[in-house]
Parts: sequence; C-alpha cells; structure tokens
Amino acid sequence: MERYLITYCAPTLAALKPASLFCYLITDPAELDRQLNRWVPWLDQRGLSLRVLRRDDQRALVYLCHRRLLQTVLDRTETAA
Repeated sequence: MERYLITYCAPTLAALKPASLFCYLITDPAELDRQLNRWVPWLDQRGLSLRVLRRDDQRALVYLCHRRLLQTVLDRTETAA
C-alpha cells in the first residue's frame, strides 16, 4: 500500500492536489485489510481520507483525499455551476 500511496498520491499527500484515485491489485485480501487498518487512522490524523470505493477479488479502487483542499474546491462558485 505504501508504494501505491507514494506513486499515485504524492501530490495529494503534499497538499498540491485535493484527491487521487488508484487501482490496487489484490494478491491477499487479508493483507489489504491489514494495510487499510494501518493507514486509515494515520492519514485521518493528518486531514486525509483513504477509502475503498469498490472492491472485488482481484482489485480495489482506492480514493485518497485531502479533506480541507477538497472542501475548498467544492465551495467555489464555479465548481457548483
């Protein structure tokens, strides 16, 4: 999971981008759960949300967002339009 976060989410982790989305290849479903249990609380404390949007036996669609930056984008008038 760490490699995926660094490779696909570096701009979000650095607060340069509000969100990132990536496909995580599942080799061991229990390992994915362990990784999520490790990373979700750690990222949450730093204002980031890590969520699995969709999951099957082979892959998971994972979304990471910087909550403050995402809210700023959503609050813009042009975004609402």
